[in-house]
Amino acid sequence: MPFPSIDYRPPRPDTDLRIGVIGAGGIVQDAHLPAYRKAGFVVTAVCDVREDVAQAVARRFDIPHAVTDPRAVIERDDVDVLDVAIPDRGRLEIVEAAAKAGKHVLIQKPLAHDLDRARQIVASARAGGIKLAVNQNARWAPEFRMAKLLAAGGHLGEVYQIRWEMRNLADKQAWAAESWYGKESRFQILYWSIHHLDLVRYWMGAEPETIYCSIPRHPQQRMTGDVISAVVMDFSGQRDAVVLDNNASIEGRDVHQYFGIEGTKGIVEGDVAHPRDFLVRFGAEPDAIYKPRLEGEWYPDGFIGSMGDLLQAIEEDRDPMVTGEDHLNTLRLVEAAYRSAASHQALRPGEL
Repeated sequence: MPFPSIDYRPPRPDTDLRIGVIGAGGIVQDAHLPAYRKAGFVVTAVCDVREDVAQAVARRFDIPHAVTDPRAVIERDDVDVLDVAIPDRGRLEIVEAAAKAGKHVLIQKPLAHDLDRARQIVASARAGGIKLAVNQNARWAPEFRMAKLLAAGGHLGEVYQIRWEMRNLADKQAWAAESWYGKESRFQILYWSIHHLDLVRYWMGAEPETIYCSIPRHPQQRMTGDVISAVVMDFSGQRDAVVLDNNASIEGRDVHQYFGIEGTKGIVEGDVAHPRDFLVRFGAEPDAIYKPRLEGEWYPDGFIGSMGDLLQAIEEDRDPMVTGEDHLNTLRLVEAAYRSAASHQALRPGEL
């Protein structure tokens, strides 16, 4: 059988909408702005509390205006959309100001560190009539997007099991252990596994009924919060997903980010760490195995997808793929995982 023709590439709308970036840390410099440059999106202003950083980033990416006060971005006439990439504190105030100014917002995940504040942010955006998208950029990574479209198109049959396994070394790297991330009481699930839990929802097209989580602690870990986790999600007793993440593995071992999706008619397997791998199999016949070459990578193309989808949603007057309301369901999984680990019991995320 021929491999289905599927356009998995992130949207790159030809638009006059202009972007103002609030926060110019490492992820903005290494992913957001390279993605916007690659896609041809127009960035007119950048803000960071460190003036020297704002100025340096503006020079590097040819951004006309660099400021230290978010209000100076929000109030600009040549800014239509805000990319908010600051830590948790201050986001609600920025979204409230954006709503008053009629500026749409893409905000870095997690939307907030707790569900109550996340709900306040979502309510503020809705009340102000602006579109709020959450930057769950993994959904637009080539392998992950293709897997979703294969599943949604019925090419895999009924998806009944999803597996994810990450082995990484963040705990042993200075950029993480010595950053503000490294001092937070919550790390792995809130900042990294949130991608993987969101992908499970995305691929399965459903919400898990129960979740069980274990958070072991590495005896020699440097970071304050969690760096290792195991999560099991049950979907109506007929489907399940397992997410295993280890960010404190032994140096010298291979780093990988493996995923597998099992359906009644086909499977998808892949690894987005280098060297990348992507395999699709329909049925049991040898000629039904495919290894399609996919254009792009998670970084930066996933970030093109998050912003491109919001820009397209504005022009088409629709909701973006990952609305604030949709993201609340992923945050419920995060919170339920932490509570499950603390109580050693399975929980129902929908009851949070």
